[in-house]
Amino acid sequence: MHILVFNAGSSSLKFGIFSVGAETREVLKGAYERFRNGACEYRFRYGDRDQRGTTGFATPAEAMSGVPEALERAGFGAIDAIGHRFVHGGARFSVPTVLNEEVIAAIEALTPLAPLHNPANLGAARLCRRLCVNDRGNGTPPFRVKGTPVRACEGHAG
Repeated sequence: MHILVFNAGSSSLKFGIFSVGAETREVLKGAYERFRNGACEYRFRYGDRDQRGTTGFATPAEAMSGVPEALERAGFGAIDAIGHRFVHGGARFSVPTVLNEEVIAAIEALTPLAPLHNPANLGAARLCRRLCVNDRGNGTPPFRVKGTPVRACEGHAG
């Protein structure tokens, strides 16, 4: 099983893929950081590869659009689960929660509690929801997590 985990912030986008079996190990680590002048730096580590460079993403939100292609290039076209850490879920969200439209709207309403982070977190969650749609047009939406990744879209076939 491969679990994609995001930590999207206001100034960076970090993600990893963990292989879960008899033991759990990180098999890919990616980041888009240092956004300035319409570009950013990236780094992807997987296997014996350590790729670095710059690309034309001006914001972490724009960089989200590059994640699916980066995963494909690294050989991770099929993801079994997705998790994302949110900075602030208020009093209502203190345990892993499925991100449906109602939950997303509730977290959007909490943006004043984390105005720099919740919008970036929500952007990543929306990408996760798109990634969870399987070839039949359905899938389980990702979980909102606090601190640690959890199963998000079990059975996703890419």
